[in-house]
Amino acid sequence: MGADGIEKLLEILVLFALNQGYIKPKIGSHKGHSHSITDIDKFKQFVDQTPDYTLDEFAAAWPEKVSRSTVGRTLIKLGYTRKKSVLIIKKEMSKSVNSF
Repeated sequence: MGADGIEKLLEILVLFALNQGYIKPKIGSHKGHSHSITDIDKFKQFVDQTPDYTLDEFAAAWPEKVSRSTVGRTLIKLGYTRKKSVLIIKKEMSKSVNSF
């Protein structure tokens, strides 16, 4: 019996055991990622009022405790693009000034 056959047999055994009541699924597990920013509309207004904030500044200024990555995920879901790096802009400006 190959690996596919063993997986299929295990699946059948688990389904049989579930149907017969020998095993029961855990209740309340795997609820997904907890989303700290629940009021998306309020967060969007907050972002529109403070467009120059970094992720760390958004996380610190938001009334609920949220992480930098939570803010980043929420911004992506809202369709915002990332802010350009100030260092890259400064380098490009210094190159153009030095070329004159």
